[in-house]
Amino acid sequence: MKTIFITYYQKGYDGCNVYISELSNALSKKNNLQVLVTTLGYPSSKISIQDKGNITYINIPYFKNDVWMISICLLATIIKNSSNNIFILGFMPSYEISKYIKIIFNRCKLVHVIHDFMWATYVNGNVEYFKQIIKNREETLIPINFKEIFQDNVQTFNIDDAIVCLSEDTKELVQDFYKVQKDKIYLIKNGLSDYYKNIKQQQFELHDKYGIKKDTTIFIFVGRLTEQKGINLLMDSMNLLDCYSLNCMLVCIGEIRQNAILKLMENKNRNKIIFTGTLSKKEVYAFYQISKFGIILSQYEQCSYVGIEMKMFSLPVIASKNYGVKNMFTDKSSIIVDNNPYVVSQAIKRLILTTDIKDMCISSRNDYLNNYTTDIMCKKYEQLFHHIIIN
Repeated sequence: MKTIFITYYQKGYDGCNVYISELSNALSKKNNLQVLVTTLGYPSSKISIQDKGNITYINIPYFKNDVWMISICLLATIIKNSSNNIFILGFMPSYEISKYIKIIFNRCKLVHVIHDFMWATYVNGNVEYFKQIIKNREETLIPINFKEIFQDNVQTFNIDDAIVCLSEDTKELVQDFYKVQKDKIYLIKNGLSDYYKNIKQQQFELHDKYGIKKDTTIFIFVGRLTEQKGINLLMDSMNLLDCYSLNCMLVCIGEIRQNAILKLMENKNRNKIIFTGTLSKKEVYAFYQISKFGIILSQYEQCSYVGIEMKMFSLPVIASKNYGVKNMFTDKSSIIVDNNPYVVSQAIKRLILTTDIKDMCISSRNDYLNNYTTDIMCKKYEQLFHHIIIN
């Protein structure tokens, strides 16, 4: 039996938490796999071990000094060293912890999942700019050491047994720029359980709650209201529309930032834009059901869970042609746009005025069923485990 250690640091973001939940639940149903979710840096003074169903949760407390070495040493007091141990690690920079896992569990296999690159935040997903910095062709005043981060990535990839990329863009970058050998790289996109089937008939009275008339066309943005997620571009695009004559309403769901509020107040259509703040998953899914289409204008993504959710709920999507985002959407179910307010505004207007989008909706749902279910993701991980164990 293979033992899978899904190992993450305590301060994970929402996407990682969804990933851990979906993957652990799916793998735990397999008879030949034992699944342990290991949380490092847990806010406690002692180790805790808890079984929930078929999954064992191990929480390792936070240590101020030598955190990775001590954490892995403590883990070794609980878990025996075995050639059937597979560690799935999902945060960066991570060379130190990867090194100690390989030293202390020297018979294990180590799989790294690239949920994000630390440097991407500082260059707003501009991969070419990052490459030029590493090649000494660009000066930067950004207060981080890009080359140090890049070197940490390189060292980590060198000792990994497998690297999981969530998008074609990342696979290409890891292969061509990081120079990782092809047989270590796996393209496995995120997967989600089909929640649409379970809540299809459950809707809140959202029109009344938010004061939206029943004949209004609703379209939806979900995610942190930040420039990286495309809120500035979206607000500038909305400012070019006549939302009153179009009888439409934009609903933005997610953590609200100060800059987004300022952009909203400057917008001539501010009375046709709703910032809900963070909502429960049930309320988000209810909004998907009453929306005509979704908008994803992120500057970069690995494999957007929001994008998967919109596909799950059969929504056409206006999507940016940026890093990672463009890998998720096709012309059959989406309108792919440049980072240009006029282009985005015209795409919004086009979908609002299109009376028959049935084919786009069907294509969007089929894309989810064919590429982004948890079962598909799980099968690919099982193939990966088999491959690295026999080799």
